[in-house]
Amino acid sequence: MSDERVSRRRALAVLGVGCAAASGAAAASLRVVVAPLEHGERGPRWIRVARLTDLPDGAPRRVSLVADERSGFVTRKAETLGQVYLQRKGATVTALSATCPHLGCTVEIAADGGQFFCPCHSSFFAFDGSIPPGKPNKARRGMDPLGVRVSPSGDVEVEFVRYQVGKATREAIG
Repeated sequence: MSDERVSRRRALAVLGVGCAAASGAAAASLRVVVAPLEHGERGPRWIRVARLTDLPDGAPRRVSLVADERSGFVTRKAETLGQVYLQRKGATVTALSATCPHLGCTVEIAADGGQFFCPCHSSFFAFDGSIPPGKPNKARRGMDPLGVRVSPSGDVEVEFVRYQVGKATREAIG
């Protein structure tokens, strides 16, 4: 009878150690599976968009934000993520998202060349992104500014951020 108890104890001990090892392996495997599904980038995402010398002084220029886009387990190469208007004044560059904050349409340069225009709802924006007084506008806020930096070699980089459309306040969504 004592031999039977020892073998049961040994079996239970081996089973316990086996379960602990399996749990550790399962947790590690789960982390590998879940990691690509986590949303959002860690920290700012800067995308090279132009050379400073290629930008005209004073006039806005629309450029595309092109970068690799990772979604879950899939990476799409050279994906167009959005568009921005760059405006250079000397060595300083500003950027505005070309996405209208009202419904997400693409903002154009108005026919008169002196402001931005959203063709989806006939709204106007000043070149600084603000809503000009006296002009029709259904947007609840001005155009969204984006971070810009110029490298010592003259590369212009824009911080890629998407904002929620249709709201009065800027809320980043990615």
